[in-house]
Amino acid sequence: MRQLNGTHEGDLEVSEAITVTGIVAGNVIVLEGGSLILSGMARCVTVKPGGEAVLNGMVIEDVVNEGGALDVFGMIQGTLSQRAGTTNVDGGAVIRNKRR
Repeated sequence: MRQLNGTHEGDLEVSEAITVTGIVAGNVIVLEGGSLILSGMARCVTVKPGGEAVLNGMVIEDVVNEGGALDVFGMIQGTLSQRAGTTNVDGGAVIRNKRR
């Protein structure tokens, strides 16, 4: 599994297993076959069909599940949308400043 520390400028497309402990200053797009563990921070996260994401950290704007598997344990300051796929939100997660 690849690990991303520090700051990544711009968008990040995930097509393999990656753990982000730093900051993505753009959008994160999890593609089919990609697996994201976000323990750091990102601007937006989109999970495409066949992608997987676990959000332990913070997303500044919106999170959209377009057909993958999404688990939310951290904080989303924007909206959470499920267009398809499976989305699980932990009771300790915070979305738009409200604990679930």
